[in-house]
Amino acid sequence: MSPPDIAGMMAMGAWDINRVAKYVVHAPTACLRSAQVLASDPETWAVGLYAGRGLCAPGHLPNKITDLYWFSLGCFPELNTRFVRDTYIHTANRLQSMEALRVAQLAGGKPACLFRVATAKMVIADRYLFDFGLALSSPQFIPRHGGDGGPTDGYLTAVVWTPADNQLWVWDAADLAGGPVCKILNLQWMVAFTMHTAWMPTLEPRTADYGINIHDELDKLAGGDAKLKALFDRHVAPNFDKCEKSSVKRVGRQRKKSIRREILRRFPDPDSD
Repeated sequence: MSPPDIAGMMAMGAWDINRVAKYVVHAPTACLRSAQVLASDPETWAVGLYAGRGLCAPGHLPNKITDLYWFSLGCFPELNTRFVRDTYIHTANRLQSMEALRVAQLAGGKPACLFRVATAKMVIADRYLFDFGLALSSPQFIPRHGGDGGPTDGYLTAVVWTPADNQLWVWDAADLAGGPVCKILNLQWMVAFTMHTAWMPTLEPRTADYGINIHDELDKLAGGDAKLKALFDRHVAPNFDKCEKSSVKRVGRQRKKSIRREILRRFPDPDSD
């Protein structure tokens, strides 16, 4: 059983410094023309998701990416499982020795970080280091209303977990080091570990009309394993059964409206066009 304070976190930990890399490939010949690899302590421990202006926006992809925002989970000793340690203990090209990692873990680990990479030289141009015990995920770039359209002209948001609750933090995308300009807390907004995000200029109701039977999906995942099916039937499926489809939609819209009102109150000019 997981301790309550880390329930829902990814039990993968970090057993070395990660890398962020840029490779230039000549497409017709598939030849590698250049490679730039960035590794930095403490910024690139357990690097996760990235964000940037115009990324993953259908029909509006940038021609050139000059700045990318990344988050790293850092190194939480309580998340470093024996299984992952045994898997990577003898990995090649290690940057941090196991002994150095052991010393770092005894000292409390490595902090989570939000950082911006300038892709031309592949250097960390800006960063924000979190206090120990805080974790984040789901970084999202939000364009500034009436801005110049530059790669750092906007806001950077992320879901942040504290020992007591989870919050939505907002940074000036051009000044991560200055710290969050806003921290939004709603005690009714409790989420597990979130992943990918999407920025929408306007709020719209969900239009998809399909529905997935959770029991059928879980039965497929169980794959005939009676113990796994019993676990799904007892601890997973009931959480979906007690939520009617209409009520899920209604609650989801109410939460979106609540968050939007809070952002509008704190930022009079968000990009809502």
